[in-house]
Amino acid sequence: MTSIKEELSTDRRKRYVNIYSRPWSIRLALIFVLLMPVQVLAVSVPDEEMVGELMDLSGLTQQIPRLPNDYLTLVDQVLMGLERQRHPVSKGLRMQIRQSFADALMPERLKSEIRSRLIHGLSQDTTAATVSWLQSDLGKKITAAELNASSPEKSIQLATFLLQLQLERPNPERLQLVRRVEEITKGSELATESWETVVSAIARALEVEYRTKDLQTRQKLEEHLASVRGSMKSMFQQGRIFLVLFTYQNLTDEELKQYVEFLEAPVGRDVTQVMNAAVQGTAISAIQNINPPFFKTLGPQQRA
Repeated sequence: MTSIKEELSTDRRKRYVNIYSRPWSIRLALIFVLLMPVQVLAVSVPDEEMVGELMDLSGLTQQIPRLPNDYLTLVDQVLMGLERQRHPVSKGLRMQIRQSFADALMPERLKSEIRSRLIHGLSQDTTAATVSWLQSDLGKKITAAELNASSPEKSIQLATFLLQLQLERPNPERLQLVRRVEEITKGSELATESWETVVSAIARALEVEYRTKDLQTRQKLEEHLASVRGSMKSMFQQGRIFLVLFTYQNLTDEELKQYVEFLEAPVGRDVTQVMNAAVQGTAISAIQNINPPFFKTLGPQQRA
């Protein structure tokens, strides 16, 4: 009678034979598939010189130093809103909040990080095509218009332009082109995201200020900040339409149409998305990394 041990030994030999009794062609094919390296599609990235040229021609190099002031303007608006809603922030804390934003958004630090993100986010083909377009007469005109409109001294002209719009509305065709620019550039969405980031950072700082105050005061503050978030998006959407109209007011309808066609082309969509993500992502990361513990050290005189 065959023992259990002999039966198990026989079974193992059968399985061993079954594995190696397969045709050599099948075994070689399996080995080839297993050893074959995984194919990786290489996408060439632009070099630093090309990205630097893109930043210069697009006006980004000139706009980066203005970013800290843009965000500090949002900070001041939030703080003034709190003041109007009877949630005043002490002078010392207000100064600390502004300084923390200024320190986090130092232009040279922003520029270095934005450049790095563009190098890793853009393909060489997209960068080269965009640089070529920006070197055209229309590309130069677009960049000049954007830099001119975003300069601080243009605020009075913008206010005058908005008054003129109330008297004379733009024709439907031009308004449609402007809406297409906004759809691609997503300016209102970026502005809303920036606002929400600023509000969240200030709320973190105010946790220290209101930690010792009554619960009802803290709840009212939280409710106010929540209501601000909800109302800002629609305001930014309308404001962006006015701003785009103002920025490109000296372009003819045909020139604006050509610009829209570039933005809607694959290259235009790609470069716009990557540049927006680089600039917005860099600034928001810097703000989110602001550490508020030092607010605890404010003395009574600083809180006055």
